[in-house]
Amino acid sequence: MKKIMTALLVLLLLAALVVPTSAATLPRLVDDADLLSDGEETALLSELDRISVKYSFDIVVVTVADYTDYSYDIDEFSCEVYDQYGYGFGPGGDGVILVISMAERDWVITSTGSGEKIVNSDARNYLSDAFIPDLSSGRYYSAFRTFVSMTEDLLEDAENGIYYKAPFNTPLAVFAAVVIGLIVAAIYTGKLKGELKSVAFQNAAAAYVDRFNVTAANEFFLYSNVMRTVRQTSSGSGHSGSSGHSHSSSHGKF
Repeated sequence: MKKIMTALLVLLLLAALVVPTSAATLPRLVDDADLLSDGEETALLSELDRISVKYSFDIVVVTVADYTDYSYDIDEFSCEVYDQYGYGFGPGGDGVILVISMAERDWVITSTGSGEKIVNSDARNYLSDAFIPDLSSGRYYSAFRTFVSMTEDLLEDAENGIYYKAPFNTPLAVFAAVVIGLIVAAIYTGKLKGELKSVAFQNAAAAYVDRFNVTAANEFFLYSNVMRTVRQTSSGSGHSGSSGHSHSSSHGKF
C-alpha cells in the first residue's frame, strides 16, 4: 500500500495536474515517510475525515522523506500538494495542511481560503508549539493527534466568531519597560552630573556676577506635539498556488 501511494505521489507531483477542488485525489493522510503504523494511520485518517466533513474544512497531514525531491521550497511544496490533489472545500479551497519532511526535519503548516483567518499566523505558531515536542521525540502519532485536535478547537471557536490571537505577555512587557526606563534614567542623570563637574563652589556672589554677561539672545521652543501613525506589518508567508487559491504558511525545524 505504501509503495502504491508513493508512486502515485511522485506521478502527480511531476505531472502537476490541476484537479477540481471539490474532489481530492488522495486521502487526507498520506504517510509517505512511513512514520505511522497501519493502526495509527486508520485512526488518524478517521479523525481527519470526521472533522473535515463536520466543518466543511479540509485538515490534511502529509509526510515525505525529502520535499526537495519535488520542490526547492517547502512552503511552495505544501501549496502545490494541496492544490494539485484537490484538497479544500468551496470556491476558496478552505482547509489546512501539515507537511513533514524527514531529510532535514522540516515542518510547514499552510492555511487556505477561510483557513487563513481561522488558522492564522498566531494560530499556526500556537499549533506548532504544541506538537513539536512530540515530533522531535519521534512520537509522531501523538504529534499529529495534537495538531488535529487543536485545529478542531480552532474551528469550533470560529463558528462562534472567535479567532485565535496570541496572548499579550503583560509581566514580561512591564519588566522590560522598567529595565529600559532605569537604563535611560541612569544615562541621562549621568550626563547631567558630568556637566556639573566644572562648577566650583564660591564663597562670595561677586564671582558669579562678574561671569554673568549676556552676549546674545535667542528664542527656543520648549514644547512640541508630534503625531505618529502605526505602520501595519504582517507575519508568515503568502503564496498563490496553481489553483489560484491564496495560501499562508509558517514553517520550521523539529
